[in-house]
Amino acid sequence: MSEKASRGFSKKMAVANCLAAWAVIAFVVWRTGSDEIVRGCLALIGFILSCYMGVGFLDYRAKLKAGDENA
Repeated sequence: MSEKASRGFSKKMAVANCLAAWAVIAFVVWRTGSDEIVRGCLALIGFILSCYMGVGFLDYRAKLKAGDENA
């Protein structure tokens, strides 16, 4: 594992999913005038970002455990 791993794809997917959730919030509030969906979408955004950071933490911990000097 001497070459540095790229996080580009997972970061782009996390950003795209968060933007999609914000788009759903904006569309529903604009279309219905109701804010009932906001809590659910905000929870989804928090879940997406938590998963992204959690997986990154587990990868970093695994690199440290393996003794990789590039960690």
